[in-house]
Amino acid sequence: MSKNPFSAFKLIEQDLQVLSKKLLEFPPCNSWIHESVVARTIGLSTNNQYGQSETLSTLIACIKKGWGGNKRDRTQVHTGFSPVELQDQNNGVGVCFQTWGAKETFKRGKDSTDPILRHPRWFKFGTASIHELGVQMDIVNELTGKRVPSFLNDDDPTIPVFAAKRRKNSFIKFYKGTEKECIPYRNYDIPAVAAKYLSLWPEITLKSKTIRRRSFSPMTC
Repeated sequence: MSKNPFSAFKLIEQDLQVLSKKLLEFPPCNSWIHESVVARTIGLSTNNQYGQSETLSTLIACIKKGWGGNKRDRTQVHTGFSPVELQDQNNGVGVCFQTWGAKETFKRGKDSTDPILRHPRWFKFGTASIHELGVQMDIVNELTGKRVPSFLNDDDPTIPVFAAKRRKNSFIKFYKGTEKECIPYRNYDIPAVAAKYLSLWPEITLKSKTIRRRSFSPMTC
């Protein structure tokens, strides 16, 4: 496996300007996005040797230089943009990424037997201020039941464990719109998580001590 970030250049050579534009002009989002979603959305190619993760690494390397290829061999291709360091959150283009979280397995090309094992990259798009990646993942872990709730509106110590199991079994059904199968998740679990992280949204307040779906309202001036 090559450690050269430009190793997959042939895969993007013909579409370098188009792909650079897709990445640098990705629609703004108020959440951090996993690199696999970004690669799939902008349509990065794969072949027998390289997977989307390696192709994305090459695209990032080209964007950092402003071009890819080789000057000496006259294979130089420009991105159409000035050089951008995407690991710099203050780069002025509203696109950046950071490496965060446990190592994950990334597929390589069809003929490559050994996958890539490394920490994933998470992307931020847009100039608006969003919460830190670690906070976002804490909320995701709460909503998906990967973390036992530390506090619920009940004194029974068995409730948090039960809630974590329910969240693990319900969150996919909720996001797929299977409402009848996840009513407790919608009415109790999501409000409980929202209440725990309420300080992140100072414009929202709780109307009552009982945390339910209709317990939140905008603060009035």
